[in-house]
Amino acid sequence: MILPLLLALTSASARADAVRFTDGAMIYGSVVGMTGDAVEIIVAKDQFDAEDWEKARASPHPGFLVLRDGTVLRAVDATLSDASADLRIPRAQIAGVDTSAAAPSAPAVPPPPGAAAPPPPATVPGFLSPSPADRPDAASSANTYGVDGGIFIPRTKLTVQGTDTIAGTGYEFGALALHRVAQAPFLEFGAGLEDVSGGAHQSSALITNFQTTTRFRSLMGMALARVSTDAGRLRLRLLGGVGFASTNFSLGAQPNAGFVWADTFTSESRSLVNTTQTSAMLMLRPEVDARFTDNVGLGASLSYIVIASANYDPTSAGQAAGFESSSLSFYGIALSGNLYVKF
Repeated sequence: MILPLLLALTSASARADAVRFTDGAMIYGSVVGMTGDAVEIIVAKDQFDAEDWEKARASPHPGFLVLRDGTVLRAVDATLSDASADLRIPRAQIAGVDTSAAAPSAPAVPPPPGAAAPPPPATVPGFLSPSPADRPDAASSANTYGVDGGIFIPRTKLTVQGTDTIAGTGYEFGALALHRVAQAPFLEFGAGLEDVSGGAHQSSALITNFQTTTRFRSLMGMALARVSTDAGRLRLRLLGGVGFASTNFSLGAQPNAGFVWADTFTSESRSLVNTTQTSAMLMLRPEVDARFTDNVGLGASLSYIVIASANYDPTSAGQAAGFESSSLSFYGIALSGNLYVKF
């Protein structure tokens, strides 16, 4: 361990690497590793505050380090030896990395009178910013707009004379707008719209001797809040929403072969319930997305949607068949693909 460390320090003296933080602080040393999540650099002891260095040395895992100019480096993984620090710095804190920087040194000595002027320094690469996929969200616009679409799977059961699923698999479409209000944690607030549908579901179990068809569709508007990770190629997010839903539920029935309606002795299909009601709703959505540029990301989500109960009244045909107003609630899950853009 001592030999590689001495080699790294020797390399740093000949070719200094520089890491510039998002708050403007700068450290010089030898970069020994770069990943999508962090940069590892070995830095000489003399760049740090002497008193704080001794305190940090007494802790196996110091939570922060103080530079000579008083700048505090927080949330870095540091391993300290007698003469240097091995730092692992999260990408979210880094504005750029320069692998051709000049290390801090004494002022240059001017050439003697009459001597030829030294040649201009060679052009060196500028700061190498993290790729757009790894750059923190804080580096891009504070406004996010998104659309999503996928399948909706109802989980509610309906009971009349028997019990069956209230609707079949349907669709889910949505749109949202969010504004960043905080970066630690990364927090956004906004609003969204959702359109979910439970597809037509046929059953012979709900009403004895009848074939029934049930379906529903709900249009929802909600206030949203989202918390997420701020950097890395994959972003993990949790979106929550509360609002109101306008939900239409329908139930139709037709007698089975050999049976008829008691009032007309016919066997046509009749609509027994077809009602739209408004009630409260909530949504919880874990998300994961991959950002390809500063302003565009694609991902996937799993939404849990609950629509509060409301009374759904029968049609005149339903009343004639003995149906009464029923309190129904709806819930289900949506599997969706997401597209996010920032402006």
